[in-house]
Amino acid sequence: YATPAPLIAAFEFGKFSRNTPKLDPDDLLRLNARILHETDFADIKDRLDVDIDEAFWNIARANIEKLVDIKDWWTIARGHVEPMIEEPDYIETALAALPAEPWSEESWSAWTSALKESTGRQATLDAPASSSNGAEPWARHVPDAAAHRAGQST
Repeated sequence: YATPAPLIAAFEFGKFSRNTPKLDPDDLLRLNARILHETDFADIKDRLDVDIDEAFWNIARANIEKLVDIKDWWTIARGHVEPMIEEPDYIETALAALPAEPWSEESWSAWTSALKESTGRQATLDAPASSSNGAEPWARHVPDAAAHRAGQST
């Protein structure tokens, strides 16, 4: 929530038990995550320790529990991450099936359908949340696909 007003409006003593209250840190973490998932970029940008834009926030916020988690997603999207590839042959097949750029809202479905057809396996990755410009979530999640397709390492 951007302000405490909705929490105050929904607060009722009648919802509480007469027993001794128990603080569950997991409940606080879930509440914090829910608040972050609903927070607009304008309300959070001054509290960020990384220089991200609104489009990145709108994509990544659904995957964080604490504000500090955004740094990890920024590193994954823009930094160097050493991949841990458990099935190199499957990854090569997936890269070969990757649709050509420019990517669109249909690219994820086309890619996973082609991969399922060629391997018989259902894709297990979640599609990135779509944004108003369509291709941007894809570009962030697969930034080096063209280099891989050309046989270059990054």
